[in-house]
Amino acid sequence: MKKEDLILDYLMHGNDLTTLSCQRLFHTSELRHYIARLRKRNYGIIGQWKTESDGYRFKRYFIAQKSKHESDPEERRADRNFCGSFSGYSVNPFRERAE
Repeated sequence: MKKEDLILDYLMHGNDLTTLSCQRLFHTSELRHYIARLRKRNYGIIGQWKTESDGYRFKRYFIAQKSKHESDPEERRADRNFCGSFSGYSVNPFRERAE
């Protein structure tokens, strides 16, 4: 299996990646290259900048998980009427992830 496919599989299971975690897990420092290739294949990979307390900045990549309502139009309509809008995703970009 190619590294690109391994990275995609890892992200599709709800995990996130940084360049450091990608080096540890997949033995490559080319995460940005693989992310660009996956985006060209129309995978909705989101990149979010994070800043450590010491000022170190890094980007965390993940795939937004579709909500349970997305496949059911009636549920979607009810949700939109209740909430006023519907984003289609149940991801919190500010959630903390344990490593």
